[in-house]
Order: sequence, then C-alpha cells, then structure tokens
Amino acid sequence: MKSNRSLSIKLLTFLALGTLGHAVHAQTIILPGFGAMSATQPSRETAVLSGTLLSTGGQNPTVKIRWGDEDRGVAVTPSFDWDNEVTVSTNQAAGTFSTTITIPDLENVYYFRAIASNSGGTVVSRSLGVLLPSAPVGVANLQGRWNFDGENANDSSGNGRHGTAKKLFSPSEVSSMKLWLDSSDTSTITHSSNAVSQWNDKSGNSNHATASSGNEPTTGTVTLNGKNVLSFDGSDDVLTLSGEHTLQTFFLVLNARDGNNFGGWDWPMGGWTSSGNKKHVIFARAGYNEIKGENTSINGGTANSEYINFSPLSEHKIAKVSFNTPASRSDWKIGDG
Repeated sequence: MKSNRSLSIKLLTFLALGTLGHAVHAQTIILPGFGAMSATQPSRETAVLSGTLLSTGGQNPTVKIRWGDEDRGVAVTPSFDWDNEVTVSTNQAAGTFSTTITIPDLENVYYFRAIASNSGGTVVSRSLGVLLPSAPVGVANLQGRWNFDGENANDSSGNGRHGTAKKLFSPSEVSSMKLWLDSSDTSTITHSSNAVSQWNDKSGNSNHATASSGNEPTTGTVTLNGKNVLSFDGSDDVLTLSGEHTLQTFFLVLNARDGNNFGGWDWPMGGWTSSGNKKHVIFARAGYNEIKGENTSINGGTANSEYINFSPLSEHKIAKVSFNTPASRSDWKIGDG
C-alpha cells in the first residue's frame, strides 16, 4: 500500500509542473509598429524606398512596400490597388528595411507606404513616403535642374548648381519711377467701344491719365509686335495727368499717326503751369519728319537738343527725352495737338 501511494504522489507532482511550464511560456502576438518612411535616389533611373519597423509585435512579420503615382491611403484593402507592391522580407526583424525600384517616369511624383503582417493581423504605415525624381527624362548627362516653383533657384539634379531667384520686374520697385503707362497691359486701360477714358499708372503712384468725353484716344485697333498700342488723332485726342508732378526723364514708344507726317500732332507729350508757360517734352514739327526735345535721342542714339529726323515714320521708335533740371507742371498731357 505504501508503495502505490508514493507512486501516485509522484505522478500528481509531475502533472502540476507540466501545467505550470506551459503558462510561463505563453505569448500574445500583436500588430507590428512602423516609423518614418524615406527615399533616396542613388542614380538617375533608380530609387531606394526605406522604412523603419519599430516593433515586430512579438512575431517577425512579412513586410512589403506599396508605391505608385497616387497615395492609396492606410486601408489594408484599398478601394483602388496601388500601382506596385514589393515584398521586402517574410521574416523582418525590428530595424530599417528598404527596396530598390526602377523609376518609371522621371517627371512624376511617387508615394509609398509599408505594410506588415503577422499572426496578430496586418497594418499599413501611417507615415507616407514621397519620391520626387531629380532628373528629367532623356537627359543622362544632366548638369542642373531648376523648377522655380518654390520661389528659389535651387538645383535639384544633385550637382549643387544653385542660383538666386528673382521675381519679374515691377515698375513699382524703381524708387525714382513717377509714371509707367503700358498699353500692352490692357487690364490698365478703361474704355468704351475702344474709346479710352483712363490709362492706369503702373508705377504705384496712381498717376493715372484720363480723357474727357470726345477727346479719347483709341485702343485695340493697332498693334506693335503683337502688343496693343493707343492711337491719337493728332487733333483733339489727349490724356491728362491731373495735379502737380515733377518729372525729368521720359521714355516713349511712338510713331506718326498716319505714317506720312506728324500732321497737327505738334507735341506728343508736354505740360504747362499757365497758358504762357508751356513745357514740351517732345515737339513734332508739323508736316516734317522731325521731333525735338531738350535732350532727345532716338533708339539709343546720341542726345540732341535740335530737331532729329524721325524717318521712316512707318516705324515705331523709342525716344528718350531728359530735361536739364526737373520740370514741375500741373497738367502733363499726352497726345495733345
């Protein structure tokens, strides 16, 4: 009897130990965890898409990278498939992982996310990677690439040929600019049936030129190199700058109204403070092919205070006129006969 009791005790002890051992080694598998995604471009045609597995969840997962020219989001089963899916590892340990891809189109932007699966489930990385290829198609020996869409002139080719971006010229940036009238910018012209009532100043000083009813020049009928110009009849068409203005140097693009002579267009631009105190910027001799100003040059030629031949009248020319001292006038006029 004693022997059987002893055997029974030993068997019960063995079973108890076996149950305890199983409880100690049990483990719950959970979802893996991702870190940031990133991309590098070691060559013109290839890119390396990388990510970080922060935790395995208790079981090394299978890790894949999904990528394409549109982000399909964090859904395990997206409504639209990603363009590509690459298996990186079927037994990924915690740490970094990557895959090398061939870039399909160097003019596109590409997006990518990682996806990991173990017995605890499947998860897609919340971190989104972005690949912006740095070389355009067909330029294997690219020396530089500048987009200018980020308000800079940085070279994105990898050659480091960075520049300085400057925005387009604006008349308001010139501190000494008092007046800038540009007929090619039709947004600055107010008209009714092409009769111009106001020509807005682009210098930022609001020195707009206005015309009274019946004295309006016309717009939209004549062009110069495809750009709109204003036409004056040489009789009573005139634009006036109201108020006192002190001006010294003028640049004008002009032509005789009929291409034959200046007719009655005696002074394309001038001003006065009283009827007996006129100041001509440019005086066109009626019936002749000549103009005159205090210091006048045509198309960058030598300045002359005498009459200058304007021939041929069928061509627009750039006239520069500069007074010896600034002239203050209450009514500068443009196109007055």
